[in-house]
Amino acid sequence: MMHGWGDDSEPLDESVELMEEMVCTFIAQMTEQTMSIAASAAATTSTATAAAANRRDKLKTENLLFLIRKDRPKYSRSFPHPAHCPARPASCDCIELNSD
Repeated sequence: MMHGWGDDSEPLDESVELMEEMVCTFIAQMTEQTMSIAASAAATTSTATAAAANRRDKLKTENLLFLIRKDRPKYSRSFPHPAHCPARPASCDCIELNSD
């Protein structure tokens, strides 16, 4: 990952350890926040699904997208880039984001 972003092909061990710590911390924080969003969403559902809300479910993509919805760079990287669909066929799954 570091080499792909312009670092040396053999980075220092300390740099690799720091990057690993930062990435693991980021993933843990995003997971915790996404779980919180999922719990909030489950709490607002009907009583028929209250039993399902009490058990641990898998994280849903929708919860993660909701978490990053206001972070434009992260959100825009969540979907296939329109450049991958140059002809823009009807079957293209690309999503274009509005500037508002």
